[in-house]
Amino acid sequence: MIIINNRNFIKNFFTSHEDIVFLATSSSKYAEVAFLGIGISDPRYRNINPLEAKARKSISFKYFLDFWNSLNIFNPDIVHATGMYTGLIALFARSVRRKKYKIIMTLHHTSAKFRFNFFARRLLVVLNKTDLVHYLTEYQKDFYVKFGLVPHKYKIIPNIVFTQSFNENDVNNLRSKLLNDTSANWLIVSVGRLVESKQLEIFIETIQKINQNGYNVAGIIVGTGEKSYVQKLSDLSHSLNIASKIIFTGFSTQPEMYIKACDFCLFPTLAEALPLFILE
Repeated sequence: MIIINNRNFIKNFFTSHEDIVFLATSSSKYAEVAFLGIGISDPRYRNINPLEAKARKSISFKYFLDFWNSLNIFNPDIVHATGMYTGLIALFARSVRRKKYKIIMTLHHTSAKFRFNFFARRLLVVLNKTDLVHYLTEYQKDFYVKFGLVPHKYKIIPNIVFTQSFNENDVNNLRSKLLNDTSANWLIVSVGRLVESKQLEIFIETIQKINQNGYNVAGIIVGTGEKSYVQKLSDLSHSLNIASKIIFTGFSTQPEMYIKACDFCLFPTLAEALPLFILE
C-alpha cells in the first residue's frame, strides 16, 4: 500500500502517458510518500517514510486496522493498492471516511482462484470503482474481464526487470567465486522473496537429488525473507548434508548478475500461475 500526498503530482500522473512502474520510488522525488506494508526493511525503500503494519498477513483484520489508522497519520491524495484486498480496503475507507483520494490498483497474479475463490470473484465488480488498474499483460486484463472487472481506466505495465549491463569479467568473477565457495561444477539459482509459498524447500531438496545422481551442482538463493524461514531452509540444507552446496546471498541490487553467472534457474512456486521471473 503506497500513499502519496501531492495534488499536482496527481494531475500530472493521470494526464501523463508515461508508465510509472516503481511508483513509490519514482514519485518520492516529487511528493511526500509513505509505504504501508508488513515488516518493511528493504533497503530500496530507505528514502520512503514507512507506516509499518504489525499484521503477519496482508489479508487480515489487523492489516485493515493498520491502514485505517494510517489515514489519520497521513492524509493521502493517491493510494496505490498492490492487490485486490488492499484495493477493497481503500475503496471502503474512501467511502466511509468521505475521502477524495485517487486509487490505483496493481494486480500481479494471473491465477483464477485468487485468494477467496468464489467470494473474491463476487467482489471484483466493486473494484470497478478504482480510478486506475495496472495489469501485467493483455492476457491478464482479458482474464479479469471475464469475472466482471472492467475499470474505467487501465494500463498494461509489464513487470519487467530492466536488465543492467554487466562487465563480462565481473560476471565471470562472480561465477568463479560461487563455484569455488561450493566446490561445484554447475550453478542453479532462485531469485525472489523467501516465503513459504515459493517452496524453496523443494529447491534445496532438488539440489540434493541432483548431487545424489552424480552431478556436482550448487544452489544459489538470492533474496530476503523472515529470519525464521531462512533459518528453516538453512537447517534443511544441513539435515540433507548439502549445506556446503547452498548459498544464501541475502538482498541484492543486482539479481540479474546472479542469473547471468548461473547455469539454470529453478522456481518451484505455488504462489503464482507462473513465476513472475518468466514474465520478466
